[in-house]
Amino acid sequence: SPYDDNVPPFSAAIGSKTFGALVPGFGLHPQLDKADFEHQALRFRTYYYRTYELVPVSVDAHAFVDYRGRIYQDHHLSELFVNDIKAYSEGKKRSGLSVGIALPKRFDQMFGEGGANLKVSGYRRISFSGRSQWTDGVTSPNIRQSKFPSLNMEQVSRFDITGTIGSKITVSVSQDSQTDIPLANRIQLRYHGDEDDILQTIEAGNTNLSLPNTRFVGYSSRIQGLFGLKAEAQLGNLRLTSILSQEKGSSERASITASGEESARYIRDYQYAEGRIFDLGYPGEFNPNDSVRQLYIYKQDIRESDSSIVHRFYVDSANEPGAKLLHSLQVPQDQYQWLDDPTTNQHYVVFNSTQRDALGIWMEVARYDDNFNLLRVDTIGSQASDTFNLRLIRAETQDYFPSHKTWNLMWRNCYSIPRGASVEDLNLKIFKGLPGREGAPEVLDYQESGGATQKYITILGLDQYNDGTGRKVPDNVLDERREVFRPDWGLIIFPSRTPFDTTRTFTDADGKQTQRLLVRVPTIYNFTSPSQKSQNSQYYIQLSSRSRSSSIRLNRANII
Repeated sequence: SPYDDNVPPFSAAIGSKTFGALVPGFGLHPQLDKADFEHQALRFRTYYYRTYELVPVSVDAHAFVDYRGRIYQDHHLSELFVNDIKAYSEGKKRSGLSVGIALPKRFDQMFGEGGANLKVSGYRRISFSGRSQWTDGVTSPNIRQSKFPSLNMEQVSRFDITGTIGSKITVSVSQDSQTDIPLANRIQLRYHGDEDDILQTIEAGNTNLSLPNTRFVGYSSRIQGLFGLKAEAQLGNLRLTSILSQEKGSSERASITASGEESARYIRDYQYAEGRIFDLGYPGEFNPNDSVRQLYIYKQDIRESDSSIVHRFYVDSANEPGAKLLHSLQVPQDQYQWLDDPTTNQHYVVFNSTQRDALGIWMEVARYDDNFNLLRVDTIGSQASDTFNLRLIRAETQDYFPSHKTWNLMWRNCYSIPRGASVEDLNLKIFKGLPGREGAPEVLDYQESGGATQKYITILGLDQYNDGTGRKVPDNVLDERREVFRPDWGLIIFPSRTPFDTTRTFTDADGKQTQRLLVRVPTIYNFTSPSQKSQNSQYYIQLSSRSRSSSIRLNRANII
């Protein structure tokens, strides 16, 4: 009769792949010895050192065939997946458009060997919107109403061009229509000659000038932000640098008195600090006492540099059809911090600077009950292989719209202020006024309802306490509470996630309730095109800074 099955089944029929032999010669070599048709069984003999024999093992033939089929399928699926990742990582599935042009041989001496190879990557989005506005039942001989919508076209583009022309010329172009930093848009052509050439380098576009320490000039300096043409040449021990460039700037005015400096800065309601704070989970995924133990963040590298690694970014599950393989770089941990707030059950990450590209996270979360007893430790994402599975907290720019699930993870209730500022320096106020009317005498910083007036700074929750007495009674001054005032982050944070589209009210120590915001602006949080935000803006924040010190902060960047 057949031998009894071994445990686990079929292990004798397949050599061990999980645990390697301690001695190379100690390899298990199972061989089919006999097929028992009466009992529908297969008997295997296993040898080691190709001489000694283990106890023969018998298995059910049908079950064994099914098992081998599953093993074969799993092995080949895994192999196909690994090969696909390798092909993508090695550039066989490249994104963008690559253009290669062969150059005539006579240009080799000028440009070096090789043709022109340029890679173009990016996107361009054009959106159209329309708005009709009329008043029914109103006629006028001087004004003719039309129900035909006023059309608006919004164009957003972002692209990069990198490559070489021959072996001596490199090309680098970067353009983003949404950037607020002029120097972020760059165009650079660089020629690098051979070691024995008189003409060493030529740079066109964005460049810089370094002045070394010399016998007659006792210091060295480096001037950046130039746009023009620079050339360097060497003839023996003589080095020559010539530059033809321009610096661009804009003028701004601020009043400075003997006691310090005072100036006003206006921030429209739609100009919240994007990409600074993100929730680490969706509503209901965290309990108040939960704690994030470890957090690693990766951001998309749209330039696909050599140092980037392809990882999988997903929304809900790594196996979902919409998961994407993106080139990404790890964000240094000194560039962000994460916080757990058990009072509000908020678990979020704060970045030192604005994040404009896709973000994925891997984290460990310790789950606690109401008595702070540890229940378990959950892992979000996976780092089990070379290709990590990372959960998205911000989608790619071309997909990042209010309809995307990750849209509400980003906080849109925080606004930028100077880092290290004090409440007295800011003198923050909130006004209701249309774009272009900032500082006009007719705009008001209060709302009138039911015969009573109340400051917008109080209605929106930035003023709930009297900083002089500590009582929860508004005093029309920004509260110096960490919940709303974070000079270390350079932010003020409204209590409501959509402060200018909220019905939330606040109650003081005397039981008095604040007014509700009468005019709400939902379009600045949910829109189909960025232009809708500015077109529907109703409010602005005024920061009137004043400094009483010998060191005056200009609060201006790129001063020429």
